[in-house]
Amino acid sequence: DLMQDEPEHDILSDDLLLPHEDGFMFHNDSISKQELSENDSKVRDLHGRREDVIGSPHHATVNSGKPNQLNAQTKSNFRAADILPRQYIREAAQKTCEELEDWKEQQQEIFKYELKMKTEKHLKKLSEEWIKQKKDLETTLKEKIDNCQNLYRKLEEAISDLVVKSERLSLKEDELHRAKEELDRKYTTKFQELRKASQLHQFDMEQKIHAVVVEKNSLTSKLEERDREIAHLKETIA
Repeated sequence: DLMQDEPEHDILSDDLLLPHEDGFMFHNDSISKQELSENDSKVRDLHGRREDVIGSPHHATVNSGKPNQLNAQTKSNFRAADILPRQYIREAAQKTCEELEDWKEQQQEIFKYELKMKTEKHLKKLSEEWIKQKKDLETTLKEKIDNCQNLYRKLEEAISDLVVKSERLSLKEDELHRAKEELDRKYTTKFQELRKASQLHQFDMEQKIHAVVVEKNSLTSKLEERDREIAHLKETIA
């Protein structure tokens, strides 16, 4: 069957119609726009001659309701059909069908090429949008990572400062503890010294008081004895 459709190619395969400087390239053949126009003109011309030979189906249908009013062109066509060989008619019809089939295939390939171009353009647009979104996401992610790194660095610095301050505070506490112990030791020593000195002084004062009391008693006894002697002398003299 000459009009049977050929199996379609994948619109994204490498054997499709390729761009060419004069037209399109397909299966290593160049099909220029001028050749497409010439083929189209040939098809129209052959189709017109075929109608001249066998008659137009449209006119036959229109005039079928008026058999007594066939125009002169239709009669001329039938006369030409009687004169021309049937082989020429078949060859002309076959050639016309082949050219129509070629034109159909060319149009299909052009459609496939345009579809491929549009698909590639759409995919390119999607790819560009994805690349842009990817760059934006990478930029945002980089900013977030940098921010996290800055926060982590600040946190490490704060922890380091706290460690240093804690060590200094611990040293201060140790110094205060040692100073307190030293002060307690000095206080205890001084208190013991003062207590001992106080006890010695008290003992010394008690001895002195005792000596004074003894001396007072001795003097009192002597004074009383002198008073008795004086009284005895007075009695003797009297």
